[in-house]
Amino acid sequence: MIYEFKFPDIGEGIHEGKILKLTHKKGDKVEAGDIIAVVETDKVVADIPAPKDGILQKYGANEGEEITVGATLAYLEVNEKVEVHETEFIEEAGSVVGEIEGPGETIMPAGNEGRADQSSFNSHSASETKKVLATPVARKMAADFNLDISQIQGTGPSGRVMKNDILHYVKSEGTVQTDSSMKVAPPAIIPPLPPTGESQTIEFSTMRKTIAENMEKSHAIPAFLIQDFTTIGDLANYRKSLKEEHDQRISFQPFFMKAMAAALKKYPILNATFDRQKNETMLHKDINIGIAVDTDDGLMVPVIKKIQTKSIVEINEEMIELVDRAKRRLLKLDDLRGGTISITNYGSFGGVYGRPMILAPQVAILGFGRIHKIPVVDKNDEVVPGLVLPVSMTCDHRVVDGAPAASFLTYFLELIGNMHKLLITL
Repeated sequence: MIYEFKFPDIGEGIHEGKILKLTHKKGDKVEAGDIIAVVETDKVVADIPAPKDGILQKYGANEGEEITVGATLAYLEVNEKVEVHETEFIEEAGSVVGEIEGPGETIMPAGNEGRADQSSFNSHSASETKKVLATPVARKMAADFNLDISQIQGTGPSGRVMKNDILHYVKSEGTVQTDSSMKVAPPAIIPPLPPTGESQTIEFSTMRKTIAENMEKSHAIPAFLIQDFTTIGDLANYRKSLKEEHDQRISFQPFFMKAMAAALKKYPILNATFDRQKNETMLHKDINIGIAVDTDDGLMVPVIKKIQTKSIVEINEEMIELVDRAKRRLLKLDDLRGGTISITNYGSFGGVYGRPMILAPQVAILGFGRIHKIPVVDKNDEVVPGLVLPVSMTCDHRVVDGAPAASFLTYFLELIGNMHKLLITL
């Protein structure tokens, strides 16, 4: 029998990937668990293992090509009857694979490929046979455009609705339905500049495409921005003493995260995620802070979990490890999951104030600007040099109002600006 192995849904919103390497050739014997492909997704580089023992007949895509969840990755000749089931895989260091979204299908011998064995569908219920076949990407796009996917003609195998079917439908209709039941025209497409001898075309990587999608979602959030600063001379001196006494360099950010944890206990509405479909806000007990990391491939946001239970030293060590693995593309999916609020330290590149972009479904993000000296007025009303930390905070106004956001930021800055008060909260 020929087993059609579909590119699996490996979780965490990953819908497609780019095939970096195909490890076998036609006629090779493979065993269940053997890596048959390496796929780059927006979050990780995933090793995809074979789900069964068999002989590789051919791949469904070539190296360098994009592949979506549910598309055929490989055809395997197996010596068993193919059953409808889900196959689980094992997470490996530096890469991860998850569950197959749909079952493998039995196909006819060579010459009849593409004709499904109708007997495999005899046991399906009436409701199942009426279900619209569609890829996860197509379903998500239909939901984003508020389209009835059952009204769209699919061009994929067995009439499956594909991504291009959604795009074609929107283009042909000329309108999309919004939540307010109003018809709106799609945005005009501005043609690109004509190429010149000095122009260079850079194709979006899988990660860059996902970053673009996330930024579009973030921009659509009705958000507000608060900016303020505080002096951190006490904190800087304390941090310097730790290095001198213990020969250990600790970044400022673990102190910021511990201060955030204390402030979030008082203002838990900011340690939350928002589900727009259900119109529900979930307040989280654990404080899991995502840290934006600039890598050669783009921005990644690994998460340090349960900040409230960890010491500053533990947070510092975990942060160093996550940043290193992010830059080397060795993060696991679990490293990116579960964030309840995020921070970004653009100040390390020279910025003072900014407008951080919320990572949905979170409702807030703090941005730290460049630490620098300016003239400040001390408690004796004298002008003295002051080491200041500029902070910019963006909040989702659907969930967070200005008063609790400003109160949170004020308390956070009090802790950062007064080392004694911060140590009491730890």
